[in-house]
Amino acid sequence: MSRELPESLGVDEAVALMMNIGHCSSSHSIYDELGEMLHDAKLSVHEYKAKGVESLQELAFLERVVDIAKDRCNQAQGIKDCLYDMGALATSGEKSPLKVSSKSTANIRFTTQSIVEFAQSYFGITVETQPLPPKSKRAYKSVLLDILDTAVDEQWEDGNPERHPTNESLRLWIKSKYPNIHISEQVFSGFCKIIRPDQHRPATEKKAIFK
Repeated sequence: MSRELPESLGVDEAVALMMNIGHCSSSHSIYDELGEMLHDAKLSVHEYKAKGVESLQELAFLERVVDIAKDRCNQAQGIKDCLYDMGALATSGEKSPLKVSSKSTANIRFTTQSIVEFAQSYFGITVETQPLPPKSKRAYKSVLLDILDTAVDEQWEDGNPERHPTNESLRLWIKSKYPNIHISEQVFSGFCKIIRPDQHRPATEKKAIFK
């Protein structure tokens, strides 16, 4: 599923995005997380050997996981160094594929779009940037409810568009706006009834709901 992205990213945030690693807390960086993965992988090998190797194939697999974890640590550091180099070029006025939104060398930030384009152009990394719909103010929430709210705002506008949306037009609109969110065809088939503004509800519905 696509994620919501801020307009700018710090170096560590950009590294995490390019490596598809989820949000880390302020006290637990991406490098901490990768280091823990490497530690756990090494521990698995140690424990497997300690209890007596039962399968050379399984041991080889566990050791391969260690190698991959090491590569991930090195990759993160490599991307970090590269971003700092590109940031130094940008802040000094040299040509750089990255656009800087904050020129503080101690806390440099890049525009998210330039990071996305940089990742694709130089490393073949595709970052999904399709935003999720704005979250509703309800106490109860779901992505589908948020999509329906957005559909009402953008498709019905003031509740009286010149041409009422059809189930098919809404299906195409949602698939285009939120391509990575799966909604069944059965749900699509009832959208027009679900999201009708109040003034387009049948009298029987109004009577039942607004007593």
